[in-house]
Amino acid sequence: MYNPKILLVFICSFLLFSCVQKEQEEKIEDVVVAVSADSALVFINEKIKKNPNDPKLYHERAKYFLQTNGNIDAALSDMSRLFKLDSSKAEYFVTLSDLYFTKGLAGNVKAALEKALELEPENIDARMKLAELHLYLKNYKESIGNIDKILRIDKYNAKAYFIKGMAFKESGDTAKAVSSFQTTVEQDPDYYHAYMQLGLLFATQKNKLALDYYNNALKVTPNSIEAWYAAGVFCQENNMHKKAIESYFNILEIDTEHVYAHYNLGYVHSEYLKEYKTAIDHFSNALSFKPSYYEALYMRGYCYERLGDFPKALENYDLALKINPDYYLAYIGKSRVKKN
Repeated sequence: MYNPKILLVFICSFLLFSCVQKEQEEKIEDVVVAVSADSALVFINEKIKKNPNDPKLYHERAKYFLQTNGNIDAALSDMSRLFKLDSSKAEYFVTLSDLYFTKGLAGNVKAALEKALELEPENIDARMKLAELHLYLKNYKESIGNIDKILRIDKYNAKAYFIKGMAFKESGDTAKAVSSFQTTVEQDPDYYHAYMQLGLLFATQKNKLALDYYNNALKVTPNSIEAWYAAGVFCQENNMHKKAIESYFNILEIDTEHVYAHYNLGYVHSEYLKEYKTAIDHFSNALSFKPSYYEALYMRGYCYERLGDFPKALENYDLALKINPDYYLAYIGKSRVKKN
């Protein structure tokens, strides 16, 4: 059904740009020329020269600007020209919504997507983006409502279940979130982010199923530092110290400079295994990549303190306090050492 309010919002949003558009027109053209060394852009420009009244070509170039070089003003200029030629296609308004999103104009994004859905009510791409927008704005009921409309069209849509799961998670309904994420991976066994969300949710319950989900995520993306780190933290906090150490070393095989893997290796060896000399080496590795890491300085000082090397302990506590004078643990550590 035709909705004049949506069209009015859309028209008004373009009027906001029209005030500066004339002033920017020549600048945008200069930008187009400046980047025309790019062969793909040259090809599109040549097609436009031959067919200047073809809206599909302006859409193609607008998407190029959006996806390739981030020149949003040039993309908006092309969309303005496009709509003068053809404003009847939903996909054009979906692209417009993407451009508005990069500008942080949530109201304009919503108006563009609603116009797309007015033109094509079963456009899943537009409906999905609208659901994601509501999720971004924390309008969880509206997000879920749009997802349900998608699922009435395509009940096997894995991304729809994932977005629904995120809405449930952020609104505090953990049980429904888990159910939605599980349905996601049933529809798409390679949905990495759903496995990660399931892992995080079960980890909060200290349920070992979390590790299974992290491992499933790693089967999909074996070099995921995020998944290895989450698995390491879960093992570290649930008395699986050997597996935690393995996870952190796996991270270092991918990124030798990963500061937090070095730090956590030090923490596990210090706090759980009481291997202070080994812990010192790991904290020192973390500090070699992040000298301002005052927590690592404190922990290294603590390890020296436990080994009875009070001068080095004091040195590290002082360095930590030099970086962060309000760091209470270093202050307490320094007080302890001074008593010896």
